[in-house]
Amino acid sequence: MSVKRYLLATSLFIYAVLIVFIYCYYFTRPYFLIQTDLVSFLTGAKIVSDGKSDLLYNTSTQLTYQNSLVSEYGKKLLLPFRNLPMMASLYQPLLSLNLRDSFLLVFFLNTLLLLVFYLVFIHFYPELKRYKYLFFLTLLFYPSASNLIVGQYTPLILLTLLCVYLSIKSEKAFLTGFATSILAIKSQYLLFLPFSLILTKDKRRYFLGAFVGLTLFLLLNIVAARGINPILDYPKFILETESSAYGSRPYQMFTLTGVIKQFFPKISSLVAIAINLFLYTLSVLFLFKMRATKDLEAIFSVGIVLTVLFSVHALAHDLLVLLIPLFLYLASEKKGSGLIAGCIFVVSGVFSLLDNATASVVLMVILSVLILAKSIFRKGKFSVFCFPKYF
Repeated sequence: MSVKRYLLATSLFIYAVLIVFIYCYYFTRPYFLIQTDLVSFLTGAKIVSDGKSDLLYNTSTQLTYQNSLVSEYGKKLLLPFRNLPMMASLYQPLLSLNLRDSFLLVFFLNTLLLLVFYLVFIHFYPELKRYKYLFFLTLLFYPSASNLIVGQYTPLILLTLLCVYLSIKSEKAFLTGFATSILAIKSQYLLFLPFSLILTKDKRRYFLGAFVGLTLFLLLNIVAARGINPILDYPKFILETESSAYGSRPYQMFTLTGVIKQFFPKISSLVAIAINLFLYTLSVLFLFKMRATKDLEAIFSVGIVLTVLFSVHALAHDLLVLLIPLFLYLASEKKGSGLIAGCIFVVSGVFSLLDNATASVVLMVILSVLILAKSIFRKGKFSVFCFPKYF
């Protein structure tokens, strides 16, 4: 084994041991369960189950219900339910279980979804089978571990994005639009919609699929909320709870909004969001101009990175979606793809371990620029830069 391969294997082994240690550390903490996001999902589910959907986005109501759910562990500060009503309905079956069993079931289902993601990916990209331990990377990738620990449903987003990619590649425009609309289960991921639109040839059928999906999603939420008022209250509630008092700490956010708030703490949320929206619009327009390159791999990957960056609320578990560009570049035979895959892993899987997310945000911006630069100048026209040999 060469020195380079030995160092790489040793580094990955140490990384795997560290992730296993993180699992053990959290799972053995005495009050671990009440610190998971599952508590907030069960809070929303209990409110809806009790027929009080009109108070779903009332912080006092949520606090009362949440403390009743964790009463055997003591009281806690509110971890708000910040999802749409339909997601509260999906968690209602767990109300018949205790908190420990609910968590174990969610942990099992999320692990199963990660396994499905891996199996689907290697089915369409069998060349990935040469990486014998790739499945373990899927589970030991720090964003994966973070997701499994907090009990989020990001693997559903991961599988949805994979479905969007495969439908774009097979030129199924209606399915692409419909699959993209499913991202509304976590509304900030709808930021990906323009990127999937850019990559779709038949825009008319794409819009039809997206319209059908979003209409169905809206109707399901109205049924779950038993009316339209809770949905109308939702945007205001999100703005009110996007603060450190409710667990939204800027230094932990892998977003440009988080960086803005960290360096300019007195700036209002609306101004920060306005700046974020302006930069997002510029990015969409730039990628629209880039569509002529026909580089599906690059535009889709950068679209995922930008979706995270321009989200208002994105924590370490949200970086799980970067498994898709990581796998795509591992499967690619293009020159420099291995280097990009390594960079994606370091940015999302290593730097996300830090308590300060600013470094990861900066590196994700640089990574996006490098991917786009490689795509634009893939014929070797990199004379402006000092590192053409890597591309």
